[in-house]
Amino acid sequence: MIQQFRFTLILLGLNALAFLVLFFASNSQFKAFNNSSSLTAQITEFTNKIDALQIKGENITTPLLLVRTNNQWTLEEPTQWPANSFAVEQIIHALNTLEASVVFSLDEIKQTDQSLSDYGLDEPLLSLNLYKDTETLDINIGKSTALGNKLYLYLPRTKNIYVVGNSSFQDAMFELNALRKNQIFDLPKYEIDALNIQMRPNGSESQGTLSVRIEKNPDGSSWSFESPLKVEADPTLVSKTIEDLTHYTVEKFIQPDTLDSELLGFNNPSMKITLQGNKRRRTLILGNPIINQNEITAFYAKLENNPSIFTVDASIFNNLIKAQRALREKNFIQIESDSITTIEIASTSLKMTLQKLENDEWQALAFNQSSPTKTIKADKELIEQLIGRLQILRASDFFADAPTQDELNALNFNAPLMEISAFSNDQESLKLSVVDNPEDSSLLLAKIKEDPTLYTIEKASFLANFQTSPLFFKNKIIEKLPKAAQITQIQLTDLETQINILDQNVSESDLSLEPLLSELQEIKVKEYIDQDFAANSPNKADNPEISAPSQWRYKLTYKISFPGDSVSKLVERTFYFGSRLSGTTQIGGSAEKNLVFTCTQPFIEALFTYTEVLPNSATVNQMLAPDDPKPIEAMPELEPNDLGVQLPKD
Repeated sequence: MIQQFRFTLILLGLNALAFLVLFFASNSQFKAFNNSSSLTAQITEFTNKIDALQIKGENITTPLLLVRTNNQWTLEEPTQWPANSFAVEQIIHALNTLEASVVFSLDEIKQTDQSLSDYGLDEPLLSLNLYKDTETLDINIGKSTALGNKLYLYLPRTKNIYVVGNSSFQDAMFELNALRKNQIFDLPKYEIDALNIQMRPNGSESQGTLSVRIEKNPDGSSWSFESPLKVEADPTLVSKTIEDLTHYTVEKFIQPDTLDSELLGFNNPSMKITLQGNKRRRTLILGNPIINQNEITAFYAKLENNPSIFTVDASIFNNLIKAQRALREKNFIQIESDSITTIEIASTSLKMTLQKLENDEWQALAFNQSSPTKTIKADKELIEQLIGRLQILRASDFFADAPTQDELNALNFNAPLMEISAFSNDQESLKLSVVDNPEDSSLLLAKIKEDPTLYTIEKASFLANFQTSPLFFKNKIIEKLPKAAQITQIQLTDLETQINILDQNVSESDLSLEPLLSELQEIKVKEYIDQDFAANSPNKADNPEISAPSQWRYKLTYKISFPGDSVSKLVERTFYFGSRLSGTTQIGGSAEKNLVFTCTQPFIEALFTYTEVLPNSATVNQMLAPDDPKPIEAMPELEPNDLGVQLPKD
């Protein structure tokens, strides 16, 4: 019994001993885990509400101080400049994810006759000081471990040394250039509602300034100049300029003590550019230009209320010098196309009116002192094209702003080359006057009533699109056959030789006639010529390209069958054509419709298939018949010479 009791006591003692061993072993693991996790806990305690971060190190000449205000990071030292928030947050993330594989205290290394210098922590390679309210957490990074894949980290606050992975700390993360934002303007593009440019006039000694201000209109999509005069700005160009400015970067930062103030030129800046956003603004000041090989390549620059000095590439700012002209709206006509009911076009000798009728169709009225007024049915599509061309009429430049009446008269605006007026229910909505440009014969000057600006426009395109002849707006389709109609017979006669070049009945299987038949299904003209048709009449103009020929060269006659209820109706059409004057010009006419016109290119090509003289034709063969051969003279008798060569006798 006693022996059994002793055995039980021994077992209880062994259990107690095992419990103590397990307790102390697990407690040491807990302490090790606690020490390891405390590194993360202590760092995140500061980084969650961090106010500032200071970075010092062996490879950092001047300590870097980063300050956070309203979740925005700013570099305060060594230069005051917006910080690269992404780079700063990358450092904070690296700190938050630090894991210690080994932890030991300062007291423990002292017991082994070691010190912080043995771990490179007395003069650390890198020191990070985290600030939160009035508290500070210092983190010192020492040298690498023997294997080189880990670092020693020391927290003076806890007097503990940690072994952490070295992949979290790369030298490039802590460089000044990495932590400093390169963008000059930190305003987002969508927030900007005004652009102001103040520039020094030509002459470096001038103290005056020229101010250009552009503001976004209430509609949120268009822009207007507020100075130097109130005009519309080109929204596309303004948006592109603002986008370029918000992406513009510093070329190179300069230490202020390396250059004197006169060389920098900030006392009399070349330009000031201000971007104004939602209750905040940023102003860039450009000092003196940097000239390389007689070209301005860069400017000394600084931000207003910021001591940092840097250089910027000059390209965009060279363009901004011309902002008052370069960013102005060149589409200078604003009209409501749907409301226009009357258009008047007048030149020095002709006047024409286009009127919209109640049935939504248009008519053209020509007023000429030498002939009675003509009324022509106008093509609605051509009128819409005319209005569309007015709406997109674009200036190539700006000739003058706010000229006096005497200056306008001197430029002949009292007797314009052409004047176009548009009316909406008898209310004038547009009055455009154009005159010759006194400086360039290929250009015109244009002026809108009530608009103080004289615009420069291209002469050739304007005169091609805007004409005073009512025939310009006449429907270019002479006749369009219905699908059921069929051309049954076609004849083409050369009036000069009275030979029928083409004379045949038309069958569906005859593909050779297809190009010409296709053009006859819908006869279009390129342009109408303002003269009556005559079978044989002298030219009425000096230019043969716009006059009917004195003798028509070809006569085209074809018969059309229109299906009827019982019997098909057969009608005949006849057109006359002159010789082809050039690759793109041939004159046509119709006695029935009393029309003279120029042919379209497809019709010219279709007709030329038959009017062209082919190499194997009878006419060509007759022209190319060889003359009677001349008799061949007999060769003189020859006798051999010493070399055995036959030479002619004397």
